[in-house]
Amino acid sequence: MRLNENGDIPLTATVASVLTPLSVKTFVGSVVVCVFVFLAGCSGKMPVKIAGATTLHPVIEDIAKDFSTEHPGIRVDVLARGTGSGINAVLRGSADIAMMAREPTSDEAEQLVIDWIATDGIAIVVHRDTQMDSDIDYQTLRALYTAENGGAFTRIRKQASHGTATALAKWLDLHPSDVQAELEGGSNAEVLALVSHTPGSIGYVSHIDAERSIKAGDAIRILSVNGILPNQTTIASGTYPILRRLGLAMAKDDPQGARNLARSFIAFVRSAPEARRALRQQGLARF
Repeated sequence: MRLNENGDIPLTATVASVLTPLSVKTFVGSVVVCVFVFLAGCSGKMPVKIAGATTLHPVIEDIAKDFSTEHPGIRVDVLARGTGSGINAVLRGSADIAMMAREPTSDEAEQLVIDWIATDGIAIVVHRDTQMDSDIDYQTLRALYTAENGGAFTRIRKQASHGTATALAKWLDLHPSDVQAELEGGSNAEVLALVSHTPGSIGYVSHIDAERSIKAGDAIRILSVNGILPNQTTIASGTYPILRRLGLAMAKDDPQGARNLARSFIAFVRSAPEARRALRQQGLARF
């Protein structure tokens, strides 16, 4: 082996001298694996990115933990930011799965494959001290949310990007922009915080979040609608009037099966005993 001008062994010679034809293959393979691991997030786990409805966030996060336990090589990231934002993320390619808490628009339906996994009820909630009967009907609720002002009540609505806003507006035969309010919240938690801290207020959220809020001691109560309270039984039977489907959506365009991991997660949600148990514990009726 020839030395360089400093009397040292050249680096190229050092590498070449220790790499046999077999070890060259191993070395190159190791580099490829390291790059692959780096692109997967430096943890060696392949990611499944889920974004969308705040209503589905708690249960999907629970199911994701069970899924990751059974599939340790996969990491599931769940971000709650509203149905509309989740759909946009999927169509842009920055998320694999959108959590949906409303029906798709005609344009969205052409671009998405949707698996409906549960049925949810939208609860009408008021501050505990709001002077309002314990029951409300369609006509009263529609009149309240279309009036020029709330009068004795502080109306709270959901941001238009959230599925709950679209679902309630549809039940009231309104466009989401026609729903009037004095205050506005994004997630269910935000709306519940506004209601519980605003005497005389009224709002609407998923019934599972409303019940969780009451158990936590928040100053809210749930109204019956047309004489029926939202719960797992009335929602599963379809007798509670304000219902909406909850689902997981993927883009129809899937070059070379790039979203096979996401498909595996959706299949787990639909069939695994752990997923069925999580939906039941969250108070959701399986679709």
